[in-house]
Amino acid sequence: MQKKQVLVPVLILIGVVVVLSVISLLFRNREISTREMFQKEIVANLKEGYSIKDAIFESLDNKNQQVITIIRWEAENKTSQQDSLVVYELKDRKLADFYSTSEWVLDLGNHLNGDSIIVTDINKDGLKEFVVTGSTGGNCWTCTYLRIFQVKGHQVLELLPDLPETQVIFGIKDLDFDGLKELLVLDAQWEFYMDLCHACSPSVSLIYKWEKDRYQEISVDKEQVDIEFSLYYDEQIKELQEEIKEMSEDERGSDYYMGRVISIFLNYLEKGEKEKGWEVFKNYMAEENFKEKGFKDMAKWITDDLRKRFFEQPQT
Repeated sequence: MQKKQVLVPVLILIGVVVVLSVISLLFRNREISTREMFQKEIVANLKEGYSIKDAIFESLDNKNQQVITIIRWEAENKTSQQDSLVVYELKDRKLADFYSTSEWVLDLGNHLNGDSIIVTDINKDGLKEFVVTGSTGGNCWTCTYLRIFQVKGHQVLELLPDLPETQVIFGIKDLDFDGLKELLVLDAQWEFYMDLCHACSPSVSLIYKWEKDRYQEISVDKEQVDIEFSLYYDEQIKELQEEIKEMSEDERGSDYYMGRVISIFLNYLEKGEKEKGWEVFKNYMAEENFKEKGFKDMAKWITDDLRKRFFEQPQT
């Protein structure tokens, strides 16, 4: 009798699981069928030389179905190409494109630092964002970048669309572990600074945090950088100092040495510790650290220039 009492609930549970699995499979098959149908519709309307490179079928705004596509054009002789990001929305069982932008190379997802983000609610505002890696094909720090979009009110909106030409998004990471991802923005204004070699140029990352319905740079108020973000800059400074520590005596006067030292100061600056960073910087740039007159002169020129930029010019 006890065996029967145990067996009945088990059989019911197994039955429920089977039914749910069948329903899930049916919905999955229907979703795949719908996706394939719309991909075929897109392909049927493409001009000669165009093809679908990638596509995602998602409801980004939790109301309508969107199809996010990368469409590639390639010349017959294969000597030139261009990718276009095109977003379609399903209306009355028909696809209508309502956003497009082009670049030399575009890929869905983050292909810069391997966090595999393609579609997710980055800022926890209830809407899914999608990430695109773009490239102009050039050899510069801002020639490869991330762009982040969301769909709201039948419009495609880009997060941080008005960055200066010298800044690009290159990372997405929850630095303060609050569930909201911060955006890491490369400040490339220092590329080619003081004729240092390209790879030697100093660099620093800016952090943008989601606040008041938009992403804002956290270091705008240098006196109030949160401890978690300070730790991020501490890590950057530590890595740079380790690089310098491992340099040989000959390398310590090189362009690469100069670039790393300037980067240390820039990270202190973003952390809100300009004065401390300047003392560290001056210690690295002290005349006794260099044997050759050329390197001593270069260190002096750089020190004089940064002093004028950050300590003698009126701060706005």
